[in-house]
Amino acid sequence: MRQMESISLFFICCLWVFTMHFHYGAMEIFTALEDVQNIMNAERKIVDILRMLVLQSDKPRRAAINSYINKSKDIFESPDADPEHIVSHPLNSFRLVKHFSSGWENLRKHLEHDAGQATLIKIEKLRRQARFPETDAIAGAAQGFLRLQRTYRIRTEDFAAGNLPGITKASALSAVDCYLVGHQQLLDGIYDYAASWLEIALQKWPKEKRDPLSSIQKSDILNSLQLSYYHLGNVWMALELCKTIREVDPFYPNITAKILTYQALLDGTTKWSVNAMKLQARPPPVRVDNGLRGFLCRGEDTSVRY
Repeated sequence: MRQMESISLFFICCLWVFTMHFHYGAMEIFTALEDVQNIMNAERKIVDILRMLVLQSDKPRRAAINSYINKSKDIFESPDADPEHIVSHPLNSFRLVKHFSSGWENLRKHLEHDAGQATLIKIEKLRRQARFPETDAIAGAAQGFLRLQRTYRIRTEDFAAGNLPGITKASALSAVDCYLVGHQQLLDGIYDYAASWLEIALQKWPKEKRDPLSSIQKSDILNSLQLSYYHLGNVWMALELCKTIREVDPFYPNITAKILTYQALLDGTTKWSVNAMKLQARPPPVRVDNGLRGFLCRGEDTSVRY
């Protein structure tokens, strides 16, 4: 049964990468491994171009370019760099998609002026030819994570740490990675899973070095987290998180208005209800797939006993 579980998860992982990360016409025939290999070959050429640009860049642009190059280097020199390994593991795929989509978009802003424009044209041509994933692929990846979590009852802590049942352990996700997953769950209205991912992001945040390419701040994590708790009905927790946001960033958009709104809601709530909110688990328990598909994928006994 354990072997069946491993095979089932491997199949789902491959299908997940195949459907979520690359956008093609419905009638086209393609091979996911070849797609990944083509993209990685193009990325090596892009890195060579960027290395030449570093020499003629100012300090902020140089820091952004070096950050992008170092991430590419980590991908190419990692034991997980083999395309087959990437396709077979959701976390490796997510990191690759994030780097090639949002990572590039963040770097692109630094190349839109002066000496970077000619370089930008060359790189965009390579990206079009290799059919790099777009930023919306991250949303699909986060939705794929949710399906795997619900089906296999994987704890968010284990998922974020790279521990998935039936497949080789992968490197842990970063705070920003966890934020992106949690924020997408928030947008999709999956508030329990959003809160669990955003709590992990918040735990990881102080332990990690800031990325020059990322615009995500601690206040962004806190804001998405407070919204998740608000939608889960815990206004008290949402208020406490908003107060923390104000301490971290007093000028965060609309933060004072949110605090006043939540305080007004709590003022109209019974003391018993507020105390109940304070006692709620953080993060909250999440829903799992209790349907037949979930039982079968987990290898559980579905027979009826009398």
